[in-house]
Amino acid sequence: MRINVNEIIGGRRISQVPAELDISDIVRDNPGVISASRATATVDAWGEGEYAAVTGKLACNLELVCSRCLAAFDYPLEVRFAEFFQLGRPGAEEDADDDDDRMIHVVDEDVIDLDPYLKENIAVNVPAFPLCREDCRGLCPVCGADRNVQDCGCQTERIDPRWGALKDLFDQ
Repeated sequence: MRINVNEIIGGRRISQVPAELDISDIVRDNPGVISASRATATVDAWGEGEYAAVTGKLACNLELVCSRCLAAFDYPLEVRFAEFFQLGRPGAEEDADDDDDRMIHVVDEDVIDLDPYLKENIAVNVPAFPLCREDCRGLCPVCGADRNVQDCGCQTERIDPRWGALKDLFDQ
């Protein structure tokens, strides 16, 4: 999706514009993502002083690998985003207000492609350690069985060998 930053700053408003986004590179670059649907975006843009504010919502369905049990599961991802753009001029970075916590992108061209910014919002919101469910028990470290499916009965309690003699004393 492309927008004209100069027109937005000049007073043009974009409201509820739908767009589709190919996120296959996110799948390729993230080993925890098996597959992903095309992302849909709803974008609003308006001028805010000398900035173009672009906000909206991104949504897609991901197939992720659980970090505990290694099972594949569906993960609906919905992300709200806000990006701010300013046309480049010498010293624009230094003029930024220190109290302003917004990330302002200084761009040199009037027309910019929003896709890289939207993809970045999706990429940073993919969970680093996805779980198929909150109470996932994972794999047994001894036999490798999925403890969500069956209880294998393996002894997984480890005793620090430095305390082994004390344990033997209590077992007597």
